[in-house]
Amino acid sequence: MSVPINKSALVSYLDPMSAASEAYRSLRANLRFGAEDPSTILVTSSLHGEGKTTTVSNLAIAYAQEGHKVILIDAHWKIPRLHQVFSVSNKIGLSDVLLQRHSVDESVCNTSIANLSLLTSGPLQQYSTQLICSDQVISLIEKLRKTYNFIFFDSPPVLQSTDAQIIAALCDGVLLVIKSGKTRQGHIAQAINRLEQIKAPVLGVVLNDKKRSRAISL
Repeated sequence: MSVPINKSALVSYLDPMSAASEAYRSLRANLRFGAEDPSTILVTSSLHGEGKTTTVSNLAIAYAQEGHKVILIDAHWKIPRLHQVFSVSNKIGLSDVLLQRHSVDESVCNTSIANLSLLTSGPLQQYSTQLICSDQVISLIEKLRKTYNFIFFDSPPVLQSTDAQIIAALCDGVLLVIKSGKTRQGHIAQAINRLEQIKAPVLGVVLNDKKRSRAISL
């Protein structure tokens, strides 16, 4: 079923002709026509509050607007936000799929945006990292690849949870979101270092909110 969205967080949907929307499309083009052209992408940050959820949501929309079938997955159990952004229930989601309580088809919902589906985090589980480590997440990605052209993960911040590193190792590429004027250089270096330690392919760094214009660069 289709669900309404919280338009205030999704400029790519609300105002597709804006400079911010064009920035997301440029980011999409940089990724699509780069050497890697990844189909599974993790979007993360060094710490909380740097704009990763807004970034991954709008980037996923940009891909969907190009006609690709896209799924957006919330893997941030402690502070899930995608269900709020898209105004949908979080009673069933990723945690239920990994625990085999519900099937993927039962847990995924469509959005009001054509070609874009959503898998929320689901209820918080005590041992989320153990779920991410399991073969279930690998099987999930393989299953989703059969239906979707692109898979996006919204993960916890790299410096605040090991989940981001674990998921990153399973994806084709990682984008690190930093907030202009807020994110410290030391935190950026630490985050990149942790991703490189697990040999996660870092595609680039996304700078947002530059001069309050919501500018984005890769």
